[in-house]
Amino acid sequence: MPELPDVEVFRRYLEQHARGHRIRDVHVLNPELLEGVDARHFRERIRGHTVSGTHRHGKYLFMDLGDDLHVVLHFGMSGYLRKLATGETPSRHTRVLFDLDDGALAYVVPRKLARIGLVSSRADLIAAKGLGLDALDKRLDLDTFHRLLTGRGTLKCALMNQSLIAGVGNVYSDEILFHARLDPRRALATLDEREWHRLYQSMQQVLKEAISRGAEPERLPQGWLLRHRRAGQRCECGGNTAHLSLCGRSAYFCPACQH
Repeated sequence: MPELPDVEVFRRYLEQHARGHRIRDVHVLNPELLEGVDARHFRERIRGHTVSGTHRHGKYLFMDLGDDLHVVLHFGMSGYLRKLATGETPSRHTRVLFDLDDGALAYVVPRKLARIGLVSSRADLIAAKGLGLDALDKRLDLDTFHRLLTGRGTLKCALMNQSLIAGVGNVYSDEILFHARLDPRRALATLDEREWHRLYQSMQQVLKEAISRGAEPERLPQGWLLRHRRAGQRCECGGNTAHLSLCGRSAYFCPACQH
């Protein structure tokens, strides 16, 4: 599932290809993906508007069309955006096609688990979804991070809890804990001051580095867990990665160096 680094890459892509362009028309090819609005109203509300900006909060992307109108996109398991070349036929997985004044932008979702809708306020959507601070929000300093997560169960489950901190999911929680050298099963209550600092710094560094590399696994550093996220793979410490289930999700870690 696209997590914060992926969605930030999508935001930058949207900024590059859509900001400043007028939406001439919209084609809703799969109305069942619309949330809180029907296809006719969706089309009528945004047609003719110019994309004025882009924002991201956690795993949600906003395409701003004015102070009180925003397209909100969630990418489900494998969604993405694609600006079509002149004459290019949209993928069969294109669910919504935005006809811009300089070409078409496709909202592509291979598995129909994504959602797209309209909101009048980004803040209201964030509150309605019960989302915590974005993991890269400047307001999320070490003290706030510590306060939000203290007493919240195990490390991996707390990092994935979108109501505490928004944006970190199954894959990047593993990577963050690998860099922090912390066992995903550890209770937050057992962390000392140095471990809290290490966890916070690892979250910041992992997310920012992933974004800088386009959130593409093959471009991530060779020593990252994400590149070898399978049980039995050799860790850089000499141990082997292991698999377990936590919070109903698969967790991968190295028992030899994560404590």
